[in-house]
Amino acid sequence: MKNNLDSLTHHVDPFSNKAKQLSLEFDTATINKDLKTLRELLDNAEKSLDNENDASKAMIYYSLGTAYDDFARFTNNRTEASFQKVISYFRKSIKLIEQDKYTDERYTPYVLGLKKYFILIMLML
Repeated sequence: MKNNLDSLTHHVDPFSNKAKQLSLEFDTATINKDLKTLRELLDNAEKSLDNENDASKAMIYYSLGTAYDDFARFTNNRTEASFQKVISYFRKSIKLIEQDKYTDERYTPYVLGLKKYFILIMLML
């Protein structure tokens, strides 16, 4: 019988450390309702996309979507335009993470984690 550690050794985390760190920074700013930092992150996050693989881009677009929605909510500025921007970030993220290469079982635990967040977010919208 395989133990759980052995089964994880063949899994590969496709998300870069930079994307995970950026996601954590968005989460921290959102939890703290730090509008200044959140605005700075929103303004600069897309610049980091150029040097990322597609899975990491998907994670960053997901973070942009959630953070943009949070920022609009915190500033009482939820509009049709802001909603469309959030949806466009989520669509970009989904399109990237749904590529055939990320259906490979070695990415499964990581990619499924991101997909579960999409389901939760879509239920909340």
